[in-house]
Amino acid sequence: MSRLILCNATLTMAGISTLVASFSGSHILSHISYASFFGFFSGGYIGLTSIITVDLVGIATAIGTPVVGAICNVFESHNNPFLWSYFIFGVFVVLSGCILFAIPALIRRQKAQQNITKHQADINVLSH
Repeated sequence: MSRLILCNATLTMAGISTLVASFSGSHILSHISYASFFGFFSGGYIGLTSIITVDLVGIATAIGTPVVGAICNVFESHNNPFLWSYFIFGVFVVLSGCILFAIPALIRRQKAQQNITKHQADINVLSH
């Protein structure tokens, strides 16, 4: 299995577990389940991050947690203050995981364009 695909899959699963956690309410067992799933999948993602591409995800990792904390503080007077912070954080994690799935296709496209350019250069050399 490709390290990139594994990283993308674990990132996406961490996001999905965060989305599901937004509906867990105040039940401790549901939060323990969420923490277990998120910890397992985010561990795979974090372990592969430096190998895959620190430049693409470093900023999101650094600012994500404080932003979610601020969102939670804004909604603290609501019945479920964690709903929106979990939901928004989960959506963005899933979105970033899905976007990263496009990297292999973009790499293949870039290689194909380089091959075309090289082929055209070879034709120009031969024609002169």
